[in-house]
Amino acid sequence: MMNSRFIKANRLAFFFFMCFTLISLHRVYSQEVQSNELLARVLNSKTNIPIVFATIVLKNNGNGVVADRDGYFRLPYKYQDEFISVSSIGYSSKTLAVSDLKSGIINTILLTPKTEELQGVVLSANSPSGKSALKPEEIVRKAIQRIPANCPTNPYSYIAYYRDYQLFKDDYINLNEALVEVYDAGYNSDKFSDAYNQTTLFEYKENNDFSRDTIWSSNYDGTGEKFIKDAKIAGLGGNELGILNLHDPIRNRSRNSFSFVHIFKTDFLENHSFKLEGITYRDDVPIYRLSFKTKYEKIKSRYAAEGVIYIAKDNYGIYKFSYRGYERHAYDPLYSLELEYLPKGGKMVLNYISFNNNFQVRSKDNFRIQSILLDQDKNAFFITFNNTIKPSTINNIRNYRFIYKKRKLKISNVSSAGPKSIKVSLVNGAIPELGSMDKTVMANVNYKIKNIEDMLGRKLGKLSLNTINQFREMFVQKVFIGKALPLHGQFINKNSSLSNTEKVKFKAKSDYWVNTPLKLTK
Repeated sequence: MMNSRFIKANRLAFFFFMCFTLISLHRVYSQEVQSNELLARVLNSKTNIPIVFATIVLKNNGNGVVADRDGYFRLPYKYQDEFISVSSIGYSSKTLAVSDLKSGIINTILLTPKTEELQGVVLSANSPSGKSALKPEEIVRKAIQRIPANCPTNPYSYIAYYRDYQLFKDDYINLNEALVEVYDAGYNSDKFSDAYNQTTLFEYKENNDFSRDTIWSSNYDGTGEKFIKDAKIAGLGGNELGILNLHDPIRNRSRNSFSFVHIFKTDFLENHSFKLEGITYRDDVPIYRLSFKTKYEKIKSRYAAEGVIYIAKDNYGIYKFSYRGYERHAYDPLYSLELEYLPKGGKMVLNYISFNNNFQVRSKDNFRIQSILLDQDKNAFFITFNNTIKPSTINNIRNYRFIYKKRKLKISNVSSAGPKSIKVSLVNGAIPELGSMDKTVMANVNYKIKNIEDMLGRKLGKLSLNTINQFREMFVQKVFIGKALPLHGQFINKNSSLSNTEKVKFKAKSDYWVNTPLKLTK
């Protein structure tokens, strides 16, 4: 189990835990479409670019789901008589009948952009004349000051889909999924120490439909096998949910979160410069779109950060917060946060949070041969590996050499014998005495096998150094304003992994669902 961590780099503390149209999608997936669910993808109608984390809500009962970072979402087929609303900041929302979605294909839903450039936008400081223009910093300051008024200060709860995984070359590795109910005593309480802030676990699974790797999921143990570049790590305690929750600077405005937001209430404005980019919309709500970046003169570091914050024009509620930290002059972020709030019952509450940090794994023993056996009846060697083999690296005969008593054995062909096995067939008569040989034959066989890779791109017997992205995400499916912590509930131990937590029976579990990512065929 991976604990929450301080990351210190360059004497700085880094905290790494941040028109409706339907058409069939012309891509192929390696998993079958389940007959009890509908699949869809949300795209920008102008560019066909996926709309990341679009929100889908059932109009009648208010349950919903958030699309993944590729715009995909799943919807149980039982809601075919329902209507859904599909929305995202910066787009006009769409309402459509679920019955319009087709089974057996990936449906595409197109949303139309809805934004205004800064030119022609009138900003005012709540004056009747509108002559006193608000500065970007003033907008952000008002938004931070009004968090207690805009967010719930009384108890409420929400049911959410949680997942954590690693992403490598667009493949999901070590995907774990859960369904939880989070009880929050209100934004004037401490998220971590207050006894009335608890979580109940309804479902948890390690998804074995995706690749798993024990080294990649292990702790940072100081041996140099799994590490974060230029960083020193120390444990802080907590579990997966605690690590994720720590990186919500709105909910934890008085707590240290991550560089360079630090304490959102006091440090965010001081550490960043802001620029008003224009007005965008969520439904009919006008929202300021402000970009920002760290002040070098304030930070004085080889590291920097940038992002965008979306603030409602009327009540200064914070709708969305995007943040990425990086090493200066480097393209890929060291960590990033995507966070969105939506109004429910007159208060701004969490819609989703996604935090990503990268780490590196070094090992010379990641991909290795576990066994080689000679099947005398099939006149073939069977080679078994510790990981799933990349099929495109199997078939070249020149990558295999077998020597029996100083005699090179002729190979007829090479083929797959399973996800982790290869069959190397010999030419008939390659070993004349094969039929009378006993099981000690392998003692007289020498071999050399090369250029084979596993599905994660690691070469057989070679030192590998891979950069992996670790994601922790939570997507809210339904909010219950005013719902308090039950007196005799069963809750997650805040210092224990979800995998060690007993699941609670939930009568209404069928009304909620996990939005498991789709597996793309390579």
